[in-house]
Amino acid sequence: RFHVEASASAEATDTQSATVLLIDTEIAECKAIEHMLAFMGASVTRASDLSHMEMASKFRHILIGGRLLLQAPDSERANLQRWHDRIAVLANIDDQIDHWHCLLRPVTASALQGLMRQTPRAADAGERAHISRHTRFDHLSVLVAEDNDVNRDVIRAILGALRIQPVLCKNGEEATAAYRAAGGAFDLVLMDCEMPVMDGITATQKIREIEQQSGLSRTPIVALTAHVLQEQRQRMIDAGMDNFLSKPVRKDAVQKLLADLGMEKHLQVVSFDNRRDS
Repeated sequence: RFHVEASASAEATDTQSATVLLIDTEIAECKAIEHMLAFMGASVTRASDLSHMEMASKFRHILIGGRLLLQAPDSERANLQRWHDRIAVLANIDDQIDHWHCLLRPVTASALQGLMRQTPRAADAGERAHISRHTRFDHLSVLVAEDNDVNRDVIRAILGALRIQPVLCKNGEEATAAYRAAGGAFDLVLMDCEMPVMDGITATQKIREIEQQSGLSRTPIVALTAHVLQEQRQRMIDAGMDNFLSKPVRKDAVQKLLADLGMEKHLQVVSFDNRRDS
């Protein structure tokens, strides 16, 4: 405990001279960002529109909501370029924002700490831009039905590493109830086939019935199975399953599955270093 508190104090000291202009319309997130920055020792001024950029010269860092940037007229965005080195854009995963330094929402304390430690005018000192494309899955809502505690924990850990927080069920009956209660609001269902109370094939059939009766769009259902004989595979397909994931489940297999289903989202992030060209 002492070590953590000492580290937090040191990090706050590093940013005590930082002044931040925060321009965004998301009130709740602005309050959270302001609280984190204040804890680090930074001074924050909040605004809700880009007209406040007229006082940009007073601030070491400028945080701008991605939607404000995207909705701004071309002339206004062109004017923002003069402050490019001070601006970080608060971007959602689906925002199409190029050539700006981005902080992905929800903004974390570690991301803010990294930003606060940057030198304000590094870009004018021969800074190099690095454009990276990040694959994200944290927008997904996933329902998992698996009766084995170990297997369920493995799947939860794999999805957690992909920043997916799944809804976990121990049998098909629980999964069917969860699907109905959520109004089918899942992007994916991972369904074990052999479970007590209600097996995965029966649960899949019931989910498909719910979709038909309620006019819901079809959610991909992927079978979790250690072995699939041809006749079993056909039975799963006939029940309404769309794909198969072999046990033990591996992270790379899950990532490939999500990519094959077109569930990836990408964010292009521009970051900088201070190395000069020789």
